[in-house]
Amino acid sequence: MHLPDLPHRVHPDSDVGGVLFRGGPILTVDPARPRPEAVATRGGRIVAVGEEAYCRRVLDLDSDSDSVGSADGSDRVTVVELGGRALLPGFVDAQVHPLAMCFFADRLDLSNARSIADVLDALADQAKITPPGEWVLGLQLTADRLAEDRLPTMLELDSISAGRAVVVLCRDGHTSLGNTVALAAAGVRGNRADPPGGAFDRDERGRLTGVCRETATRILLSGVPEPDLDDYRSKMDMVFAQLAGDGITSVGFVLQTDDEGPAGRAAALESLGMMLFVEDLALGSHSILCGEPHRAIDARASSSLHDPPRNRIVGGVKLFLDGTLGARTAALHHPYSDSPADKGWLTVDPKVALARMETAHLAGLQVDISAIGDAANTLALDLVADLQARHPVSHDGTRPRHRIGHVSVLDETAAERFVELGVTAVVQPLYLRAESDWLHKRLGPERAQRTYPFRTLADAGVVLAGSSTAPLEDTDVLAGIAACVTRHGFEPAQALTAEEAVTMYTHGGATAQGREHLTGRIKEDLQADLVVLSDDPTAVPTDAITDIEVELTIVRGHVVHRKP
Repeated sequence: MHLPDLPHRVHPDSDVGGVLFRGGPILTVDPARPRPEAVATRGGRIVAVGEEAYCRRVLDLDSDSDSVGSADGSDRVTVVELGGRALLPGFVDAQVHPLAMCFFADRLDLSNARSIADVLDALADQAKITPPGEWVLGLQLTADRLAEDRLPTMLELDSISAGRAVVVLCRDGHTSLGNTVALAAAGVRGNRADPPGGAFDRDERGRLTGVCRETATRILLSGVPEPDLDDYRSKMDMVFAQLAGDGITSVGFVLQTDDEGPAGRAAALESLGMMLFVEDLALGSHSILCGEPHRAIDARASSSLHDPPRNRIVGGVKLFLDGTLGARTAALHHPYSDSPADKGWLTVDPKVALARMETAHLAGLQVDISAIGDAANTLALDLVADLQARHPVSHDGTRPRHRIGHVSVLDETAAERFVELGVTAVVQPLYLRAESDWLHKRLGPERAQRTYPFRTLADAGVVLAGSSTAPLEDTDVLAGIAACVTRHGFEPAQALTAEEAVTMYTHGGATAQGREHLTGRIKEDLQADLVVLSDDPTAVPTDAITDIEVELTIVRGHVVHRKP
């Protein structure tokens, strides 16, 4: 059944006569009215939730009418007959890297490589079609999926490069490799010392292998040429359309303000770049800035990234405490089960981290700490506890609620500490799809039970928020919901129900952004941020969740995506 036309990408402050949604399952994520009969919106806000007769009265709509208003349609009330489709709050992706999404848009995807020969063949083919002087770039490589269980070397990349610079970025975003030309362009030669919080791998004779880990990846990527502004703009339009097409109505942007961050100097101007593009964004945004806290404070004071009436805020400061499980650089209490010499490491000095957290906290900004290993998560909670002891969070909401991202491996007491400290956990369910086949080997059976521990966190009362960290994973929220339920076979006792997963990607995400008073539920007086799905994800078989399609995405009453 065709869904009637609704206002499309009108300025957010524009008024509309009103919309009545009826005739399908409605999931409000509001315990007070979980499954109402109808919903009414007007002027970009939800004005009624409940029985259809009540919603019609609020809109001054007769019981047998499907439209009412002036002839020119300026105050027309439209009835959306869902026809069995499901109406939900718009989805929230709590963390993406938008400029990196642009950068990844047309690069060589190596995620299906299963051997070093596969990698080299794909890069050689790419080198043949890469114009002279341009770099060959490959992305999304996972060493654990290669038959050799290692990454290619610098010399192997040299063998297929035809004199071009070649860089490969691993799926975790924290590990990369380059050939001789690329390393030289980044100033990396045999006598280059390891940077703090990172390493250049070397062979048994002390020679560079080409593999760069953690902060060393930032150095390698600093040599990669940046796309021009027009290229970025066209790709950013595609990114915005992709997010809306996945039913996302509010998104968390992670943006570098200097050379601190995953991409180093290559992304030092991310926040400035996004200021050029954000005026074209129809979604709500919550920007989290990487770098010195004063830059985030300045951006909130005078920046197009922070314009609350236009649904945009600068909300927080990002800190990265450790590496990744894929690279064995996530900081663990005990060594990796498949590499007893390694426990990972911290990528920032805890004293430096606490000082930055204090500056952000006192300025009313949220601190978003990236922590993957159990030792890193313990430290993150210790830092928040120390911060709150020095500067207690007030009960009137004048101090921000902080959050920890990834929360991949926890110790036995962490969940209770999340609740005690009021910390939100921002998790990435689709990591399970990429990592489930090697996590047991990496962590061992006992520690695996505390890995991506969604059920443990939910049962303890921790607020969970869903995230893709795109481009590291897909922004397909329905695939994320399915991953919460199926766990892709990994530690199924930690699964969530589909309804809990929906809450994570709606109210949980809004809470992580400090915007639960604006969005995240279908509730009177909240923004009309809604998504219409082809089916109810809580009512279909688990294996059918990913078959559900996004029919409409609505932000403050205006359609920003319609299924073709």
